[in-house]
Amino acid sequence: MPEAITGRSGLDALLEQARTHLDHQRLRQRVRLANIANADTPGYRAREVIESQIANDSALTRTERGHLGGEPLSALTIIERSDGQADASGNNVELDEELAGLAEVALDIRVTTRSLTNVLALYRAAATEVR
Repeated sequence: MPEAITGRSGLDALLEQARTHLDHQRLRQRVRLANIANADTPGYRAREVIESQIANDSALTRTERGHLGGEPLSALTIIERSDGQADASGNNVELDEELAGLAEVALDIRVTTRSLTNVLALYRAAATEVR
């Protein structure tokens, strides 16, 4: 069956997008946990994950509103956080901020997985629908 009929390419794209998003959240979680683990390490500078847009040279041109097209891709970079007050040892980890960030990541992961579960349930229902 052609891909357009089975809808496989749309589902594959959705699964890939969800995987990438969850990988990004996993990196954010690891960086937050490393900051918490080093909260008492003298001279440790908290790190954070930032997202930057990069040009997607391989993207196709969008010809209609609903089509995927030349959207920029995002790249993640880990940088040292420059804000926040450093203590006497030079450590600038703020536990409240790190814990709040972890909660935000956990919520984002939960929303993503729940949305993906709902979409897969729709695909399953459509595939097993009795006519």
